[in-house]
Amino acid sequence: MFRLLLRPVAKARARYHSTVAGAGAAASVAAAETVAVGEGTLTFARTQPFKFNIIVATVKTALCDLLVQRYIEKRDTIDWKRNGVFVMFGGAYLGVFQYGLYVGLFQRLWPGMATFAAQPLSQKLRNAAGLRDLCKQIAFDNFVHYPFIYFPTFYCIKEGLQGDSGPVVAGGLAKYRANGVEDNLKMWALWIPGDAIVYAVPLWMRQTAATARPAHAPAARLASTPSVALSRQAPAQPRAQLRVDLLPQLLARRARRGRRDRAARPRTGVSRVTSQRPA
Repeated sequence: MFRLLLRPVAKARARYHSTVAGAGAAASVAAAETVAVGEGTLTFARTQPFKFNIIVATVKTALCDLLVQRYIEKRDTIDWKRNGVFVMFGGAYLGVFQYGLYVGLFQRLWPGMATFAAQPLSQKLRNAAGLRDLCKQIAFDNFVHYPFIYFPTFYCIKEGLQGDSGPVVAGGLAKYRANGVEDNLKMWALWIPGDAIVYAVPLWMRQTAATARPAHAPAARLASTPSVALSRQAPAQPRAQLRVDLLPQLLARRARRGRRDRAARPRTGVSRVTSQRPA
């Protein structure tokens, strides 16, 4: 009799253990597939750094602009023409040109950089020549590349895709002259210290690390410059700004309503009792 009573319990336990075992096997398979994908991506990045960098640069730059448009600027519709600027700039400039600059040209100017980049941190700190070359690469990137190549190229590409029908180069450089000081100061504040990491990682990771840097100054410039807008309409004001503008009117309206309520309210109070003196 007890066996008959315990039989459903045993079946339930068996189903539970089989379910747990199946879930564990599925989790193990998923983990193994994730590890395999990660190892395959890492192998591809090591063996094909140029191709890997083009993919990362194009996807990252376009995705950053989409996130800015959707969640920072709160646009109802995506400006795909503007996003095309980032796709072109990310693939052609960040993916192709900068690889030749940071890996090809830099290796010719500073032949010992590959050895320095492959060393562990303890050896890097004792490598005086490598540290000097690291400082030279940071200075070249921030004070030659950004001001005279990076930003002029970006503004010319942007002008060609989004500007008026005037000269592309002249229009792009004119806008860069108006915004160049602000853009370069923002870039230097972030990437003078940041380049110390970018140029110290192993050489196959260098361009990917440089590509992963946020294109914050061009993105901010696209979002803030009125001439970038394809339609010359004024941008919609944020809701918070509209509420602040209406605050004085709301306060005045509430004060008038309070005065009307007090005027309509029946007056109540303690009547004075005047005592009469007896004659």
